[in-house]
Amino acid sequence: MDARDRFTERNLRGQLPIRTDTSYEDEIETFEYHEMQQQLGFLKQRYPLLSGIEGLSLPMIASPELITCDNTAFIHTLADADRSGVVFTVPFYGSDEGLRGAVSAIILSSALKALLPGRDSSLVNVGHGYALGLGDGWQQKLSAEKVRAGRPDETLLYSEAVPVTSAIEDYPYAV
Repeated sequence: MDARDRFTERNLRGQLPIRTDTSYEDEIETFEYHEMQQQLGFLKQRYPLLSGIEGLSLPMIASPELITCDNTAFIHTLADADRSGVVFTVPFYGSDEGLRGAVSAIILSSALKALLPGRDSSLVNVGHGYALGLGDGWQQKLSAEKVRAGRPDETLLYSEAVPVTSAIEDYPYAV
């Protein structure tokens, strides 16, 4: 499911422009801001005080893939995939140890894909239905069902799903 389909499924207020609209190439920040509000709500509920966190193990939350306002590649292709990415958020606390806000980083899916070790690798987040690296003709495409489920493909000589060690609290990633 791509970011545009996810938007339609959630039925958020507002509407995405369609390709024939003159505003189609505009930078759209709605999805990022909406996601950051949800993430902050999650942090308020689960981690309202710094004292509830062990040492420096601050939690991180990752969003589903969404449309970002980074149109650097999109303006040339008009493909939503070229402006889609993930919002990663960590909390920050005041001197009274109370939650004061959050710091978010928005990373394009293309940038995350560039970090993969090779063409036979995928980055998967089963909880968010997110899978990168399912390229044409590559093994991940042939094993897409297993990859999306975060499971090894037992029809291959070698296949494994390795959990990514991170501070992500909601849905973990695997390679």
